[in-house]
Amino acid sequence: MSEVSVHEPGPRWLTPQDVDRDVRALSEALLEQRAERIARNVLSRPDIQEVIRQLLATKLYSNEEDIIVRSLRAMQVAVAP
Repeated sequence: MSEVSVHEPGPRWLTPQDVDRDVRALSEALLEQRAERIARNVLSRPDIQEVIRQLLATKLYSNEEDIIVRSLRAMQVAVAP
């Protein structure tokens, strides 16, 4: 009978830096997924699509992202000065 050798190195303990890096990566991935879900839900609404079309037609905004960013900043000033 032949022996099977393990090709992986021995067990290695995670350092605190490894854990911090993994937590940061996971947090960023979760934030990205949340942002994608919110954007998909909002931008798929027909009423929002129409608002975006109207705002882009004014030529005051360069793209959808510009509309969202500037609109949120304007809302912040209006609501929470």
